[in-house]
Amino acid sequence: MKKIILWFLIIIISTPVILWVALPYLPYQQYVAAAVKAQIESYGIKVESLEIIEISTKKAAIANFSISSGDLIVSSQKIDVNYDLKYLFRGKLYGGVIAPEVNFSGLPEPLPPIKIGANFLVPLENPSNGTLALNELVIPWAGGEVSTKPVMFALSMDKPIFVTLKLNQVNLSEVLSKISDGGVQGTGRVSGILPIVYYPDGRIDLRPGDATAIETGTITVSPQLLPGDNAQLELTRNALQNFQYTTLQIVVSSDAANKPVLKFTIEGTNPQAFGERPVKLNVSVSGDFLPLIQQSMLAINDIKQLLLIQEKP
Repeated sequence: MKKIILWFLIIIISTPVILWVALPYLPYQQYVAAAVKAQIESYGIKVESLEIIEISTKKAAIANFSISSGDLIVSSQKIDVNYDLKYLFRGKLYGGVIAPEVNFSGLPEPLPPIKIGANFLVPLENPSNGTLALNELVIPWAGGEVSTKPVMFALSMDKPIFVTLKLNQVNLSEVLSKISDGGVQGTGRVSGILPIVYYPDGRIDLRPGDATAIETGTITVSPQLLPGDNAQLELTRNALQNFQYTTLQIVVSSDAANKPVLKFTIEGTNPQAFGERPVKLNVSVSGDFLPLIQQSMLAINDIKQLLLIQEKP
């Protein structure tokens, strides 16, 4: 699952070479499509369907694109590719790709359609020395979106990659349920950023990030997440049973063991515990939201293995 997006990008990156070779056949687009299909299948990937609906010396448009490997099927109704052919005479591929909606089927877990936008500069003789600029990666998630800020990295993946994930109007209930295993529940929506570092060996480290509620809602924290028998903790446990917040901020960090820690700063009321008196609370809980990060890093995970596919003759 982690390799899917870069499969897709590497195939598209190699397409300009085939299009350039096939330009003498213009306007016979079926010949171009056949050449692209042959190149893709040389990687051991089956082409289910592919149509070239537009082609020139600078750009191409691909429609009804569908490839498969085993049970996995990757498809897109429209892919736009642009390229600069003069780079071919320098032994390089240079261009960009935009796929507004890439679909996946045959996965153990369902994955929603993903939007991809990227630029590439790849030496023909040694693709691992190339670079990829991921301009846009958007994944629908929790009723909103998870996306990445633009990031450029070497295809060799021999250095850490710093990525900023953006949460846009995601459902607080789904986020809290996923990262706390049901221990924290809430309503409303949040937006924010989560910087992370992706290392060549696959490790992911968190950097300080935060998210802020964009509307009012409620939050409930399980008493088991706030152990202790002092009066202050008991007061906090009572307050966080159906707490009605007017403002909410979540700060993300890591503890000494590199485990995720969430610090909630909440302002609002709990009529059952305090009447209408406004209360401000600071609460820290831990949770495992690395699976979310892994999902959002699909486009750069396992890139070295994908490059082995590209380098086949």
